[in-house]
Amino acid sequence: MLPARFYDGAPDLAAEVLSPNDRVPFVEQKVWQYFDGGTRPVWLIDPEQRTVTIRRPDASAELLEIGATLTGGDVVKGFACQVSELFDQ
Repeated sequence: MLPARFYDGAPDLAAEVLSPNDRVPFVEQKVWQYFDGGTRPVWLIDPEQRTVTIRRPDASAELLEIGATLTGGDVVKGFACQVSELFDQ
């Protein structure tokens, strides 16, 4: 049976697909709201640039381009996919 309400907490991992209308200050605010709630990595998926930026609460970031492998790290163990798979249709 599904719960009657949403989970009251932050996800372990968040993935945001950027749109052309997204502005940097808005995205930054959202990323830090995730971190303040306890989310560990935030994946910023940019369809225009065909990249994934992995942001972490320690303010580090990792840019993955086509040819790289996106993994779940210690949050989603065993998950891996090529960045290109996110964009190829």
